[in-house]
Formats: sequence, structure tokens, C-alpha cells
Amino acid sequence: LYVQSGDILYLTTDGFLEQNGGKKDIPFGKKRFRHMVEKYSSLPLEKQKEKFIEEFENWKKEFQTDDITLIGLQI
Repeated sequence: LYVQSGDILYLTTDGFLEQNGGKKDIPFGKKRFRHMVEKYSSLPLEKQKEKFIEEFENWKKEFQTDDITLIGLQI
């Protein structure tokens, strides 16, 4: 793995990926998570945080099913 100045590394627990929601009440999943990261990766980290929280809140139904940790590290 080669990282360069400006790259962002994302570390997350399974809580975000396994949160059920959406119209079909299915897990958020890796593919949807990856798409979300790609969609917002050009924004400053603080703005990404806001967008990730917004996406999660819009996805989940009534309650959060697991603890969630999501860390973005900019090199």
C-alpha cells in the first residue's frame, strides 16, 4: 500500500456497514459505503463527517443497531 501526501485513509467498524435501513430494510453494505466515500472524498474532513452522518441517519429506520466508529486520516 502506497500513500501520498493528501491521501485519506478510512477505518470503520462493522456497525455502519451492517445497519439495516432503506426501503427494503437491508444492511448499508460495503458497496454503498464505498460509493459514499467516493462521493464525498473531495470535501474537507469536517464536511465529510457531516455528510456521512446525514447518509447514515437517512438510511437507518427507527434505531441504531450497533456501535459505530468511523475514522478518516488525511496524510
